[in-house]
Amino acid sequence: MQVFQSPTLQPSSSAMHSIPVISVVVPTFNEAANLPELFEHLLAFVRESKLSVETIVVDDASPDGTGVIAEQLAIKHNGTLSARVLHRPGKLGLSSALYDGIQVAQGSWIAMLDADNSHDIRSLRDMYRAAQDGVDVVIGSRYVEGGRIEEWPHSRRMISRAATVLARTAFRLDVKDPMSGFALIRRDAAARVPELLNPRTYKFLLELLVRVRPLSVREVPIVFRNRRNGDSKLSTREIVEFGRLVAALVRERYLAKKSW
Repeated sequence: MQVFQSPTLQPSSSAMHSIPVISVVVPTFNEAANLPELFEHLLAFVRESKLSVETIVVDDASPDGTGVIAEQLAIKHNGTLSARVLHRPGKLGLSSALYDGIQVAQGSWIAMLDADNSHDIRSLRDMYRAAQDGVDVVIGSRYVEGGRIEEWPHSRRMISRAATVLARTAFRLDVKDPMSGFALIRRDAAARVPELLNPRTYKFLLELLVRVRPLSVREVPIVFRNRRNGDSKLSTREIVEFGRLVAALVRERYLAKKSW
């Protein structure tokens, strides 16, 4: 895995701190059309929040040149935003991309979000405020009061709801949106995730909630918008991988109880 580091930030930069407060980990595969807007949103967040933020783009050898564009954006905005690009040799899965990003993150908090701008980064301010109450995980939730999904077809809504009900029921999770792709995680909590049961799946948060306990969790409402550019990553393969993850988690918990 190759790592690109943006040039050192100038001492006059408002984002210049020895250790970033938030490390934003962004897995990518063919997101070239979305990255410029994403970086603009991140820059706006840094300016408004006055927090020190590093961005870690984890690219799975995107054929559309996403990794190269990420490097160019890192150089362009190095006066405000510290950024690294992790180049992986192929499409290894979203959860494993988050896992790899967390391993090199330096921030006290890890923010995970999608690269397609479906998550409104402005919500990260509310999530960070909620994190100050001493919780381990703040979930950007579509399913609490005030949260909603925009522009999704009925079929996607049904799939999301079904997966959410399955996860909550199977593991008795007292959260409304364990399938969210937008979360703020205390770094020491994120580091406690053992080797992934299914690196190819796209539900890192679910593994965290099920396998790392106890965790204190809070949900903050967000507006989730359908991507405008590129293709959805949800496919039959991803649904199958999710099913395998749930089965693996159930089996792990069963064997753990059996060993008591």
